[in-house]
Amino acid sequence: MDLKIYEEDTSKTHKISYSGKGTLEDLITTMIDEGIDVPDEAIILTNGKQLDFDKTYNFINNQSFTLRNAANLEGFAIQFNDITKAKIKQIKVGRNNNAKPWRYVTRGINLYGNCQNNKCEAYNKEVIDMKKNIKELDLVKEKGFMICPMCKKHCQAKTVGFYKCYYNIFTVKCDEETYQNIKSGEIIPDFDKLNVSNVGKGNCVNSNGKNYVLQKTEGENIFKFDETSGDATFVKLLFQVLSY
Repeated sequence: MDLKIYEEDTSKTHKISYSGKGTLEDLITTMIDEGIDVPDEAIILTNGKQLDFDKTYNFINNQSFTLRNAANLEGFAIQFNDITKAKIKQIKVGRNNNAKPWRYVTRGINLYGNCQNNKCEAYNKEVIDMKKNIKELDLVKEKGFMICPMCKKHCQAKTVGFYKCYYNIFTVKCDEETYQNIKSGEIIPDFDKLNVSNVGKGNCVNSNGKNYVLQKTEGENIFKFDETSGDATFVKLLFQVLSY
């Protein structure tokens, strides 16, 4: 009989010949014999469920499988300020020409972190990465990194602030055990069972036919999320903004 193997890394679909019953190890061996490049950290799924090495399966003709590289799940989650619990500090933005250039802000999204480049003028200081004209930013896809405005090196973002805009934050959190299991490839993330939260609530703003529930900043204040609640693990951390 034939089995269909969808390879996520290449988006290719392979067809292999296989006898009806066997283990996951048998299936992987057949895939390799058929010329499929199976990564060391392979995960095999069928109907969205991960196959177990300890079980024997009765496969059926034309059954479809997904070949996933667990190494690609590294960076799937990040540690970041728990903005679902944090309070918002409204900090007045001044017009002082003597302000340090790493403390400038922009309309929309502003990420805060400490530069770790010991050759940078702003070394060990809190710097602000101005995400000018960026309407949507998924910090998990950025692996939690921001750019120091002085040396242009990566550093870890620790919190976020919004200035002169409407904003929304969509989050999906998980506990530490789930995070470690996701990183190791032992489980596949199930968003339906994770903690989903919309942080920004307030005005409903229409943009390009999409309705977002957004909070509006006020006046010359930047809305910065304080860090008194500690960090949380996020598998989704999406910032959405509209300028006004």
